[in-house]
Amino acid sequence: LAAKSMRRGVESGVELMLRETGVSKSEITGTSGSVFIHSEIWRARTSGEPIPADTRVRVVGVDGLTLEVAPEGTGGLPPVKGDRY
Repeated sequence: LAAKSMRRGVESGVELMLRETGVSKSEITGTSGSVFIHSEIWRARTSGEPIPADTRVRVVGVDGLTLEVAPEGTGGLPPVKGDRY
């Protein structure tokens, strides 16, 4: 059991936020916006078209304390930054 847990690697901080989902609290543009994830409000931006408020989003990147998000369920989501797959 101990050996199995050591092989998994540590997931914390950024790794835990990638692929999380939440709801946009304001319109999200390429420069500003906010999302509600993990019972917290985070600053957010998107690299695509502006995302309206109250839209379900997925975290695709993290830049300091700002999350990069994309609309969830659009099928054309960009790959998660740092993804090894």
